[in-house]
This record gives sequence, C-alpha cells and structure tokens, in this order.
Amino acid sequence: MDSVHGLPLSKGAKTALQDRGQIRALLQYQDESDTVNTSDVELYKTRLEAFFIDICTSLASQTHPIVLVASTSTLGPYLETVRKAQLGLNLPNVLCVDAKGLHVKFNDRGLLSTLSQVYVGKMLADAFLHIAPLLPPQIRANYMKNSSNPILYSSASD
Repeated sequence: MDSVHGLPLSKGAKTALQDRGQIRALLQYQDESDTVNTSDVELYKTRLEAFFIDICTSLASQTHPIVLVASTSTLGPYLETVRKAQLGLNLPNVLCVDAKGLHVKFNDRGLLSTLSQVYVGKMLADAFLHIAPLLPPQIRANYMKNSSNPILYSSASD
C-alpha cells in the first residue's frame, strides 16, 4: 500500500508495514487552514469522516483506532465551527482530544508552542491507552504480552 485516500504514506508508515508490521492506531492533527474559508468549513465534517472511513478501508479495518486533536488555530474566523465538527464526530473508532487553552504562538500562524506540542503528545498517548481495548483481539493480545504495565491496556482501567 503506497497511498491512503490519495495521499502517499509517509516513509515511517511504509517501513512499519514491512515484514508483517502493523499500524496500531492513527493520530490526526491538522490545523491552520481548516478554519479560513466558508466553503471548506461547510464540508469539513463530511470530508473528515470520509477521510477516516477511507483510511480504515485501506487498512482493511473499520475499527482501526484514530485519535484526533481538536483544532486550536487562530488563523481563521471559523474555529468554533471546525471544533464543533471535530468534537461531534460520530465514528465509533475515533476519539477526539482537546488542545483548547494550550499556549499558541501568535507570531507563527497560530501554531502551538513547543511545550504545548509536548502536552498534546501526552494527551495523544493517554488517549491511545484509553482506546487500546478497542483494538482487534490479536493486536490487543500482543500489547498485553509485550507491555511492562499491562493494566494500562485493560478494559477495566477507565
């Protein structure tokens, strides 16, 4: 597989799939331009859902876990509309984490500061651990076997 939804897979993704490797979850963090113009905002939720469904179809797993970071962009006037779409996604395999309130560098097109990016990374890791019980049984069993702290992956650890 060289592309998903018409987008080329990164070198890291291709490497992960070699020699029977598996992509265990997808992390989605796209910001900035999604909040700028009306036509993109009106179609945002539909396009995002289709993108996630296409990715899962390409990976042959409709339940592949996806963790999405809700937008914090200060670039466009439609931030709250995009955030509402992100936070209101109705896909069972998608979990949205919210970066609202984290420090944004206003001189850099509204991107998160380095410290805020680190915090978002922790939020993504915590979210992944939360959805690990949703992983396919063979992947979940592999996590349990290879984890130094398997209780983190137990469905009882909410």
